Amino acid sequence: MLKQDQQISMFGETIEQMEKSSKMFGPVNDAMYAMQILSDAQEVLERGNPELCRQFINKAKHFLSKINVRERNAMLVQS
Repeated sequence: MLKQDQQISMFGETIEQMEKSSKMFGPVNDAMYAMQILSDAQEVLERGNPELCRQFINKAKHFLSKINVRERNAMLVQS
C-alpha cells in the first residue's frame, strides 16, 4: 500500500478519503463513479489545471482497477 504522502501526491487525498467520498453519492458503482471523476478531470483541464487533472485521472484509475480485481476474483471462483 502506498504511504499517506504518496497517496496525497497521487490523488490529492488518501485512498481512505476517496473511498469515503464515493460512498457519499449513494449506491453508485465504481465504473459510474470513475466516469464522473473523468468528467471532472476534463473540466479542470479546460480551466488550465493539469496537476488537478492528473490527480482526478489517477482517482478514476483507482476505481477502475477495483473493478478489474473483482472481475479477476470472480473468474477464479468460477474455475
